[in-house]
Amino acid sequence: MKHWLPGWIMLLLGLLLSAGTLRAASVLDLNYIDNLFTSDTRAFRSYISSLEQQKANLSLDDQQQLNYYRALVAMMTSDYRSAQAILQEVLADSADSRLRYRALVSLINVYQLTGNFYQAFVHGLQLSEEPVMDIPSLDQARAATVMSLTLMDSGLYEEAAEMIRQKLILHSEPKFRCSAIYLISQIAYKSGIFVKTIGEIEAERQWCGEQKQHLYAYLTDTSLAMMYLDRGQIQQAASLLNSKQADVEKFGYNILTLFWHSSQIRAQAMLGPASLPDNFTGELSRLQQRMADPAVQQSMDGMILAYQALMLGYKALQQPEQALQFSELYISHYQKHHNRQLTAALAYHAALMQAAQRKREIEGLNLATGRLQLEAALSRAEVKNNQLYLAFAGLLLLVVSMWLFRLYRAKARLRERVTFDKLTRVFSRDHFENVLDTALLQAEQTGEEVGFILFDLDHFKQINDSHGHQVGDWVLQHTAATVRGCLRGADAFGRLGGEEFAILLRHCGIEQTLALAETVRQAIETIDTTASGKSFRITASFGVTLASAAHYHSRTLVANADELMYEAKRAGRNTVRPALDFFLPEDETA
Repeated sequence: MKHWLPGWIMLLLGLLLSAGTLRAASVLDLNYIDNLFTSDTRAFRSYISSLEQQKANLSLDDQQQLNYYRALVAMMTSDYRSAQAILQEVLADSADSRLRYRALVSLINVYQLTGNFYQAFVHGLQLSEEPVMDIPSLDQARAATVMSLTLMDSGLYEEAAEMIRQKLILHSEPKFRCSAIYLISQIAYKSGIFVKTIGEIEAERQWCGEQKQHLYAYLTDTSLAMMYLDRGQIQQAASLLNSKQADVEKFGYNILTLFWHSSQIRAQAMLGPASLPDNFTGELSRLQQRMADPAVQQSMDGMILAYQALMLGYKALQQPEQALQFSELYISHYQKHHNRQLTAALAYHAALMQAAQRKREIEGLNLATGRLQLEAALSRAEVKNNQLYLAFAGLLLLVVSMWLFRLYRAKARLRERVTFDKLTRVFSRDHFENVLDTALLQAEQTGEEVGFILFDLDHFKQINDSHGHQVGDWVLQHTAATVRGCLRGADAFGRLGGEEFAILLRHCGIEQTLALAETVRQAIETIDTTASGKSFRITASFGVTLASAAHYHSRTLVANADELMYEAKRAGRNTVRPALDFFLPEDETA
């Protein structure tokens, strides 16, 4: 599962500060302030504080510029209420069109951070799609960056990638080129959409470091580290994170430091109990201390990643009670994150419809104005007929708009029903089979190995009969949530029917697949059922095989795994049964 960085908060602020002076007559050394922000955030905040002590000696223009910087400091410390009030004051009082434009871009970001996605998208679409006469192209590129970030945070990765391709990817300015490569790395990690290859991202990140764009370089490093971990390149991720830990700590941005620390703990836990450092328990405590920072707690993405790291860390230490505690917090925060993305996506489509309607209305008004000018000499009867025509056109436009909106909502609901199982919120059988067929076709062409796990809850009918169907539904929901917490973002997980589930693992051999199956089995076995109002034990039986054993045929693959799963049940249940062909000695397989 992908949940990530409000590092885009720092990304946006760095872009907003990157333009240099706003007015030639400014007394403030704005270039110095801008450069200070990207090099030393602590010094930046201290400098802005010292300028506030001298505010009375500044011109009105410089006071408005200082207010803008104060709003950015408030955003860095997650004081969004103050930031919004200051930015609205700048918009109301400043006569500088460029400063007003930047303030509006920052206000859009505040709307997004506070969950007001509709306002963020309404204003953002205007900034990114409508040309502004007196605003430099750099500032308009910033608006496109804000929209790309907001789309990405809303889970609209295709839309974000397309905006980057159109407006940012070819930009020559180092700040925008480096911000674009960070966005590209985030989209690749979260969704698997690669605007550039990993090798190209690594090369671009190196260039950003040489250009002293350290903020974007560090953010790109975090994305690369998470992609390495998902691909099983644990040593490479750990080496990257450890080599730059001191630099990140020195940079002084608490949320970035939290993500870096969480990723390090995840990498150490994935290396296994035997490889844990002596101070690993202390590192877990340090991470929890970082999470107590009020600014950090404002970041749902940061808390999700930290809870996941703590869950994996205590699991590696073989402390199941602590692991279960943080697993429950992780699942709860992830569900909130998922709901937030759904809300944001709906807000985006509503804003698109409003923008389209506004454009049609403007075009209609322009047409009506021209027509009225041409027909000014006509008789009153002709004018009356034109008025009736316009009224009819407006009514028709309203009817068509309502019909299009209802059609969109119906399609969205249908897509949701087809893709996800209503009870467990994992892939439905039909959608999982489509994903399986596509993955097997690609794997057969490339020769990659694909692992497959089929499992069935033991004695589920007895649970339904003894405790009722509501408890049975609770078991299915919590089993699905628990299993999701064990999977990588690229893994496919679906419910095939009843109490039977399947997992598809890309780039996994039999040993990795078997290890994950055992991890899932243990996680299911440790589910605390007291929250359901009953006390009983949940276990499952697993069949584990590889796509190559079925010659990449989905039906054969499922049938093989099904037979292995029933062997596990006949062997006493609550066990994992792999295809033994993969473990025969070489002389027997020859």
